Amino acid sequence: MGNKSSLWYKFTALILVLSLIIPVLAACGDNEEETATPAATIKTTPTATATPISKPTPAATASSEPVKIGVVLAWSGPSAIYGALANQDIAVVDEYLKRIGGILGGRPVHWVKYDTGGQLAKAAAGYIKIDKEDNVVIMVGGGGSIAEFSASAEAATKQNLPHVTLSGQPIDLTPYPYTVRAGSIQVKIKQEILSRFILDKLNSQKVAFLGDNQSEVRERVSLMRKTLEAAGVETVYEEYADSGTSDFSPYLTRMKYKNPDLLLNFFGSPASHMAIFKQIEGLGGWGNIKCLDTTGSGGSADLAKMAGAQGTYSHVLWAPGLDYPGAKQFEEIFMKMHGKLPSPFDVPIYLCLMTALNAIDQAGTTDREGIAKYMRSGKLEWDSPAGLFKIGTDGENNLTGIIGELRGGKIIPVALE
Repeated sequence: MGNKSSLWYKFTALILVLSLIIPVLAACGDNEEETATPAATIKTTPTATATPISKPTPAATASSEPVKIGVVLAWSGPSAIYGALANQDIAVVDEYLKRIGGILGGRPVHWVKYDTGGQLAKAAAGYIKIDKEDNVVIMVGGGGSIAEFSASAEAATKQNLPHVTLSGQPIDLTPYPYTVRAGSIQVKIKQEILSRFILDKLNSQKVAFLGDNQSEVRERVSLMRKTLEAAGVETVYEEYADSGTSDFSPYLTRMKYKNPDLLLNFFGSPASHMAIFKQIEGLGGWGNIKCLDTTGSGGSADLAKMAGAQGTYSHVLWAPGLDYPGAKQFEEIFMKMHGKLPSPFDVPIYLCLMTALNAIDQAGTTDREGIAKYMRSGKLEWDSPAGLFKIGTDGENNLTGIIGELRGGKIIPVALE
């Protein structure tokens, strides 16, 4: 009887202990904030279906909080096309994120848009707002004008804010350790490609320069002029138009009078190219003069349909029909979201958005310093519409772009020997 009583007390004690332990274990299992989940497994594939955006990353702390990314561009004013293109590209990237389940192990992305209106003062205020008030982890774009793009790199450095710039400005990224270039080709590579095309393919002997009245544009023109003049090419015309110019007839008239073989166009706005292509027709067309857009802003299917654009050339990052895995995927999702193929205008901003996502995901963190260091580690790469995209330790990308001839509504790539 005593033995049975002892067993009964032991059994009762065991039940009591278990009743205390089980709720504690259950509570631990329900606490998702304390459980770390690994980042999504990253692979690449040659199909047009969505593929994860980066390579395997370290496990990230589990969180359901959105990752905030600032997009500073012009949604209004003379450069409002940037905002319109950004809206299209963000829709494509959102669909892509939906397919792969987010970044950093499943976290959603929240885009914090800031409209600069193409104004430097307003852009400067935007850099501070997205940094201090919105607490974004990285900034994309930089504004809607050359002056804004240059100022954005300075602001990123001052605010210790990782920055993926859309622009070719500033030309030298050495003083700006928080900035990498994704939306354009670095000037050195562009100079080499354009010079080879002008000298070897077009056999130009006399050239003209026309571009935006900006110090950065003048610097680029100076570099190109020196390269061509060293090869025996004569500069017969050089002028710059102020921001907001819509009537280019006086410039085109003076240019045609000088009778160059080639006009090198340094305008960053598609609206400028549209006006030039339209107004050259009123002056009798190009005649024997070739026209080369050095910025890529004149290379779109819409512009290629204009009579004044026929036979002109444009140095673009991408053209429809490329066989890269990233190009197929980009076209497929863009077509689904917008019912049309993308244009070369859509690619620069898309490159910036996706580079920012990959920088965060591959770094495996939302810490700004960690992202900034990874962006310049030499390890950042992803499958882009323009091929395998890499960022070097100098913040520059490896893209070379395509020189295409605009004809019949198409951009026809021109082979370089």
